[in-house]
Amino acid sequence: MLGGLALGAFPLAPGHAEDAKVEDVIVSGSGADNPNKLTRDETRVLVNTPRSGGVVNGEKAQEEHLERLSDFTQLVPNYQPNIGNPRTSKPAIRGLGAGAGTGDGSESDTGFIVDNVFYKHIGFQWADFVDLQSFELALGPQGTTGGKNTTVGDVIIKTQLPSFERKATVETTFANYSHIIEKLNVTGPIVDDKLAYRVAFYLDKGDGWINDAVTGAGLLNNNRWGARGQLLYTGDEITDRVIFNFGTSHETNNSTSGVFGNSFLLYANGTMAATYAATLQKRLGLPLLSIDPYTQLLTHTGTLDERQQEISNELNWQIGENTLTSISAFGSYILHPRNSLGSEETATLDSHVNTYANQYSQEFR
Repeated sequence: MLGGLALGAFPLAPGHAEDAKVEDVIVSGSGADNPNKLTRDETRVLVNTPRSGGVVNGEKAQEEHLERLSDFTQLVPNYQPNIGNPRTSKPAIRGLGAGAGTGDGSESDTGFIVDNVFYKHIGFQWADFVDLQSFELALGPQGTTGGKNTTVGDVIIKTQLPSFERKATVETTFANYSHIIEKLNVTGPIVDDKLAYRVAFYLDKGDGWINDAVTGAGLLNNNRWGARGQLLYTGDEITDRVIFNFGTSHETNNSTSGVFGNSFLLYANGTMAATYAATLQKRLGLPLLSIDPYTQLLTHTGTLDERQQEISNELNWQIGENTLTSISAFGSYILHPRNSLGSEETATLDSHVNTYANQYSQEFR
C-alpha cells in the first residue's frame, strides 16, 4: 500500500444498553486460563476441537487489509480460493478441489457459510467483506454442518452484529494504479435494549495494470461496490437477526492472453512450417500487430458484469434449557460476461454464457 489510512470513530449519542446481551466482538479473558489472549472463536477452533483449522478475527483483518477471500491466504494455511473470475473460481483446502477454470457450474468440495447460511454457487464468494467479525477455516469433512455435506472442509464467515452502542467508522485506503477503497460502518440502537441496526458499505475501484491498445480499457482492474444492512431484535427469550446484502462488480478480468511469440511448427522430418505471422496474413489477410504480452489488442473488450443479493433471517427462541433456531435465506446471483472476441483484432468467436442462480434454504436446529 503506497498511501495512507484514515480511520475514525465518531460517537453520536450515548446508548442506554450497558447490560445488553449482544456485543460486537466477544473476547475471552487474558488470565492464566488464556495466556495468549485468544478470542472465543480462536479458542474453540484452535484449542478445544480435535480437528483444528484457522481463524482470523475482525481486528486482525482490518489491520492487515484483508477484504477478499484471496487475501486470507496470507494468514490461513492450507486454503486457496482460486479466485479467477466470478463463475469458474474453485476453492481448495490442502490442495483438494477442482482447479480454477474447471467444473463450471458444479458445486465445490469446500463449503462456504456466511452468518450461518450455506451458499452453494461460487458467485456468492465474489465480494469484499468489510464488516468482518471472524474468518474461520474448518478442515476435514464437516458432516451436514451448515446444510451441506462438504468433503474437505468449510470456510465460515461471521459479520459484525448490530450493537446497542452508537458507533461509526470511516476508512479510506489508497494504493498504486489509482486504487482506492472506501469503507463505512455505522451501528446503534433504534429501540434501547430491543432493536439495533448496522449498515456497512464499501467501494473498491482501481485501474488495470495492462491497457488494451485498441480501446484503452484497463485489464485486470477493480470496480466493485456493496452494502450490507442488518436489524437485531433482542427479547427475554427471543433474538431475531435480519440481514440484507447486495454486491456488484464490473471488471475486465477475463481477457485473452494474446500472442506472445511468432511461433512455428518443426515437424519430425525436419520440415519447418510457416510462422504464425505468415499464416495469419495468408488465411485472414491480417498483419501480426504485436508479440508483446503487455500490449493487448483485443476485439470488443468488455467487462464481466455480476451482482449478488441475499436476505436471511435467524430466529433463536430459548425454551427452558434448549434453544430452537430457525434460519431462512434467499440468494440471487447474476453474471453477464462480455468476453473479448479474440486477440490481434481477429474477431472469431463469441462463447460467453450468462449465469443465473437462485437459492432458497430453510434450516431448523
